[in-house]
Amino acid sequence: MSNKKTKKCTSDSIAPFNWCTLHRFFFSMRGGTHKLQSTRPPPPLPDQSPLTAARVSLSPDLKKRLRDLERDLDRLKARIIREKPPAKMWLPGEDKEVAGPAVVRFQDGSFLHEITKVGKPWERLCMHVSLPTVAEDVTTAAEVLHRMTTIKMDDLCRCLMSLMPMIDITGIELTGSDSQPYHASTELDFLIESILFDSVKKFEELVLEGLKLQMGTTTTRSSLTAVAGTDLEAALSESTTSRDWVVLVVLIHVRDPTEDLGTVGELMIGLIEAQLGENGALQFDIEGVHVAGLNLGRHKIDGRDFMWSASWKCCGGSDGSGSITRNPDRLFPCSI
Repeated sequence: MSNKKTKKCTSDSIAPFNWCTLHRFFFSMRGGTHKLQSTRPPPPLPDQSPLTAARVSLSPDLKKRLRDLERDLDRLKARIIREKPPAKMWLPGEDKEVAGPAVVRFQDGSFLHEITKVGKPWERLCMHVSLPTVAEDVTTAAEVLHRMTTIKMDDLCRCLMSLMPMIDITGIELTGSDSQPYHASTELDFLIESILFDSVKKFEELVLEGLKLQMGTTTTRSSLTAVAGTDLEAALSESTTSRDWVVLVVLIHVRDPTEDLGTVGELMIGLIEAQLGENGALQFDIEGVHVAGLNLGRHKIDGRDFMWSASWKCCGGSDGSGSITRNPDRLFPCSI
């Protein structure tokens, strides 16, 4: 996958989705709706795209700019189609030496992606990734994780599963009726899908690190916390920029294709920070990819539930290289 793709994210026809009665800072991709800004434009005229409807009341210069944006978008779609690696339906026991990573899409919009480099004790692993959601009025994953831990862990779990439901694919036949092509319904959905698939390889490394954290086989918390103590939090002060930011959130199940796609470890939360182009430029850069998980009652810190997380941060090179860092644990409110 390429390191950068080009597409502009706007708030054209983006309606809010009430994901939780307690906190409303996510907007669902389910049904093709999102909200990145608070101002809602008027609905488009019948049988017209949002860009076409917008031309009715725009100046000639803005109309020309919209035409240029539509042309660039068509070029982007053609480019991504050309560069997308061939997908492959695969079953347990198949040879994994294929051209590009295996991807299977399901009716609910979630997809299955095989991890290309798996260490012991596993032979093969794959990620079952939900349809993404967009976090509103934030520029960093740290802000999203902070908001998540302002409510009780049980409430957060219910909200996330309600917002991003995933079918149980344990024992499923991948060539059956549940495995279906999924097509983005709007241009904004297409952009979000592009950002997500551009981050999949980074998620591979992070979920393996997450499994180690769940198994207790990674580096001790004290040394990792000392290294990461200011990394994720410092991002909160870097949000003033001339470019727009978007944070995507997904749910991730790690599964074993040699065991009828049974789950490995516990559910993880994936987050992607993407910086969008300046002045309408059709481009985005992946700035950070993160995974987080919940302790789910096994052990607590000072009697409180907590959330762990690990981050991939771009090193700034043209090759898209980065490094993985363990972040400090985040505490949930005390249970009453």
